[in-house]
Parts: sequence; C-alpha cells; structure tokens
Amino acid sequence: MFNTTIHRPLRRFALFGVVGALLAVPCAAKETKVGQVGPFAIIKFTDDWDGKFNRCIASLDPLPTMLRFSLNNKRMYSVSVPAVATVPNPLVLIFDFNFANQGAYSYDAKTDGKRLWAFFDEANLADIIKKGPAKLVIKVGQKTFQWSYPKGTLEKAIVAMDGCVESAGF
Repeated sequence: MFNTTIHRPLRRFALFGVVGALLAVPCAAKETKVGQVGPFAIIKFTDDWDGKFNRCIASLDPLPTMLRFSLNNKRMYSVSVPAVATVPNPLVLIFDFNFANQGAYSYDAKTDGKRLWAFFDEANLADIIKKGPAKLVIKVGQKTFQWSYPKGTLEKAIVAMDGCVESAGF
C-alpha cells in the first residue's frame, strides 16, 4: 500500500513538468496576406499564442523556391531562401550581381533546417534594389537560386512591406 501523502508531491511535480514542457513548445506564427505587389505577396506575421506582431514579408514564388524579404518588429531587414541539402561552412548567403557586372554582397547566414536567412541593413537593401535589374541571384555554397520579376516591383514590394510594419505600430 502506497503512502499517498508522500507520493502526492511527486505527482504534482510530474504534472508541473508536463505543463511546463507543453508551454516550452515553440509557437507557430499566423500568416495574413495584406497585399499584392506584382508577383510579391505582402504578408503579416503574428505569434499564434498571443497575437502580437512579429514581422511583415514580401514573398516571391511558392515552395520549394520561395524568396522572402522580411522586416521585423525591431526594424531589422532580412532575406530568406529554402534550406540546402549540404550546408557550407561558413554559412554565407551571397547576392550575386555579376550577371550585371555589379559585383556581389555576402552576408553571414543562419538556418533552422527549413530556411536560410541573413540580416542586412537598409543601405544594403537600397543598393540591392538599385543594382537588381529585375533579376536576383542568391548563392549558398554550391546551390544557386534565381528569381525574375517585373522591373520596379521589388522596390514597390519593399515599400509595401515597410507600410505593413508601420501599420502594426513599429
């Protein structure tokens, strides 16, 4: 026969452990399309668990080649591309403008196994928009991603993404 007085605290501890583990599970984000600029969908992300604003993105193409420019609630710009099978070391994302004889930019990147992303500043984004002749090439190791879009739409999509962030109060 068990002494329930002694085992009751253990059951409570186990229950709190289970509840704590459930609360520690990462929360997904809710995507809401708020606009369209040419081929770019403008999407607002909020955290599922509390509904707080997280970021706005300008998304081009469906999976598996989806390109996403992002501006978060800390006003930090980033770009993300699909993950690659072989992750190079160091992990670097390269905007390649050599096709237009305009050089390249390299950014340290991160991955979660599903997407690769890199942060960059507004001055770099303005230069990327200026140099990009309606075509964008991004290289990660041996993998090359390439997107085409009507001239001027990337700049308009970034302006719409910025407006999305401002409308969220950031």
